[in-house]
Amino acid sequence: MYNKVLKVSDNWATFIRCGGILVLVGLLASCATAHRPYHGVSDAEVQSELERDRVAVIEFDERGDYWESRQIRRAETLIKKVRDPVLVTYIHGWRHDARSDDGDLLAFRNFIKNLNEALGGRACGVYLGWRGASVEERGIIGGISKPLSLLSFWGRKKITDQMAGVPFAQTLWKLAKTTKASDGHSVLIGHSFGGRIVERTLGATAIAQMNNQQPMPFNLTFLINPATESLYARQLKLALREWDSDQPAIVAIAAKDDVATGKAWPFALLRPSRIRSRDYIISMPSGSITESQRGYVNSTVGNDKRQWTHRLQVESTRQYDMRANVTADNVLRTPAVPFEVRLRGDDAGKVATGRVVELPGVDAKHQLVSKGYWVLPVEKNVLSGHGGVRGENGIFSSSMSDLMAGIIRQVGAVRRVAPVVPLSDPGKVLNSDAPPASNFPLRLLMP
Repeated sequence: MYNKVLKVSDNWATFIRCGGILVLVGLLASCATAHRPYHGVSDAEVQSELERDRVAVIEFDERGDYWESRQIRRAETLIKKVRDPVLVTYIHGWRHDARSDDGDLLAFRNFIKNLNEALGGRACGVYLGWRGASVEERGIIGGISKPLSLLSFWGRKKITDQMAGVPFAQTLWKLAKTTKASDGHSVLIGHSFGGRIVERTLGATAIAQMNNQQPMPFNLTFLINPATESLYARQLKLALREWDSDQPAIVAIAAKDDVATGKAWPFALLRPSRIRSRDYIISMPSGSITESQRGYVNSTVGNDKRQWTHRLQVESTRQYDMRANVTADNVLRTPAVPFEVRLRGDDAGKVATGRVVELPGVDAKHQLVSKGYWVLPVEKNVLSGHGGVRGENGIFSSSMSDLMAGIIRQVGAVRRVAPVVPLSDPGKVLNSDAPPASNFPLRLLMP
C-alpha cells in the first residue's frame, strides 16, 4: 500500500513538472516577438527618412540572411550622397531589434543627429538590426513576459553564431568600401551580443589582413561591454602577436560596474556543455603555470583582468565653451594626446583632459597583451552599467562619444582633415588651423 501511494505521488509530481514546463513554453510562445523585418517598405517611402535622419537600417533574419537586399543598396546610396562621409555602423545587442521605437535605434539616431550637426552634414549611420529581442517586453504583455525575457539568453547567444556569417561580413566590407570610395572614414561599433557578432566576424579578417599587409575594412572597431567569451579574445590576441602598428584593429571598452557581463554571465555559463575543456600550461620567466580553459569561457573579455591592456588616465579638468562639440573636435583635429572628454557627474561646462595609456605587465599570473586588440575597463563616470543610462543616450552618452572620438584621435584613425562648418553656426569653422584635405591621404588601418 505504501509503495502504491509513493507511485501515485511520483506520477503527480511528474505531471506537475511537465505541466509547469508546458505552461512556461506556452507563455514564452505567446509573448514572442515577430520574426519579420520592420523596414521593408519601398525605396520611395524611405528616401525622405534617410535624407532627414542620415540613418539607414539593414536587417538580418535568425539565419544571418538579409530580410531585404534593397536595404544595403539604400545604405550605399546614402553614403554616396555625403561629401567626405564619416560613417558610423552600429550593431545592437540582446533584447533589442530594429523596430522604429527601439531604445537603441532611437539613441543611435540621436547620436548621428548630434554628430551630423557638428560635422556640417558629413556624418551618416547604418544600424544593423537582428532579432536580439525574442520576447515582447512592451505593453500589457511586456509586464508579464519581461522576467521571462532573461530565459532567452541562451537562444539569443546561439543566434549570434548564425549572424556572424557571410552576409554580415559582406555588409561590413561593402559599407567600408563605399565610404572609402567617397574619400570618407568609417567606424564600427558593436554592443553586448552585437560586440560578439562583430568580434567573430572581424577576427579572421584581422589575421588575414595582417598577414597580407592590407588595411582593415573599418578605420577603427569598438566593442562596448561585449558579451563574448574571453577565450575568443585570447585566441585572437595570440594570433595578432605580430601586429606591427600603434593603431589597433579592435578596442573593447568595458564598464567595471556591468552586472550583465560581470555577474550574470558566469552564472549563465554554469549550464553543462558537451564541449570538453582542458588546461593551458603557460611558460613564465619564474616557471610554468596552469590555467583552466573553462575559466576563459566563463568570463567575458571585459571582466577578465588578464585581458586588460589599457586604462583612461585623467590629467586635468577645465571649463569649455558650451557651444563647442568635444566629440567632433576630437575626431577632426590633428592626432594628438591628451584629448578631451566630458565625465559623468562633473559640473556642466567642464571637460577633462586625458589619454589612454598601457597598463604595466605586472598581473599576478600574466597579461594577454596585444597591440592589435585593446581592452579598456572604465569607471562609471564614463560608462555606467551594461547599456549605459537611458536618460543620457545609453552607450552613446557624451562621455562615451568623447572617449571613442578621443581614441580615434590618439591613434590617428582619421587622417583626412577638412574644414568643417557646423550647420547651426555657418560662421564658425571647427578646424580652421588644419591643412587642406588634399594634403592628407586617406589612411585606413595598416598593420
